[in-house]
Amino acid sequence: MQPKYEFLPELGSQSFHVKRYVVASFDAPWHYHTEWELTYIIQSSGYRYVGENVAKFEEGDLVLLGPDLPHYWKNHAETSMAEAVVVQIPKESIIWQIFNAHEWQQLALLLSRASSGLCFNAISTHPIFEKLKYLASDKSGNRFLLLLEIFDLLSNIDFEVLNSQPQKNHTSLFAKAALDYIHKNFKTEISLTDISSHLNVSAPTFCRVFKQLTHKTLFEYLIQHRVNYAKRLLRETDLSISDIAFESGFNNWSNFNRQFAKLEGQNPTTYRKIQKQKMVATTGIEPVSRV
Repeated sequence: MQPKYEFLPELGSQSFHVKRYVVASFDAPWHYHTEWELTYIIQSSGYRYVGENVAKFEEGDLVLLGPDLPHYWKNHAETSMAEAVVVQIPKESIIWQIFNAHEWQQLALLLSRASSGLCFNAISTHPIFEKLKYLASDKSGNRFLLLLEIFDLLSNIDFEVLNSQPQKNHTSLFAKAALDYIHKNFKTEISLTDISSHLNVSAPTFCRVFKQLTHKTLFEYLIQHRVNYAKRLLRETDLSISDIAFESGFNNWSNFNRQFAKLEGQNPTTYRKIQKQKMVATTGIEPVSRV
């Protein structure tokens, strides 16, 4: 089963996410995200799924996950209460920059190894557990320093590596699947509903993730790809410009002209003429083309 991508809300002025969950049972699906995640189970038991690893979990379960590592916690059927503290750190957070400093290299190594999933063997009385609980309720600026202290404690606790083999980069897979769909279907109408359904994500999630990965909206990327394809046809074929417009996925000639000029600073006719002149100057061969 393909994991679902989870898009976390913007950090705003914060450097990481932290939340204490108190629910009847954990209901997050098999999913992944681009953030590191530290999960501490306060109350509950069941099975933990991380990458290809499946293991029982109970109170005191403490796991660090790297970006793009699929996971979920499934409670036993008789569970009536589930409680956990979850800390999530984005790649762009200042925390990652700090951990990459020479003085914190041990923590940078820890985060690097988390790409396979790490389960820590801490005794129930270890101070890290109370600090994690306090972190979830602390709204002051001190929680940044508290998180650094928590990770410093983590670096001195023995752990088990949950996956012996590197796991797939699901964010890269998302990007590849999205672009493959666009490149295969760009000549036809592509709706946001169709492509998000194809990738098994909601439309808002697709929009956020696609913009994050390509720095363009779906519409902007689609228009750019269609124009690039049209440029090749203008250079390499003698198709009429109206034929090229429809062959490139534009539903009318005027829209094609408008979008082409917006991106290239010239209309298709001028572009073809300039390319023709360049070819003649370079090869001495004058291609046959028609408007």
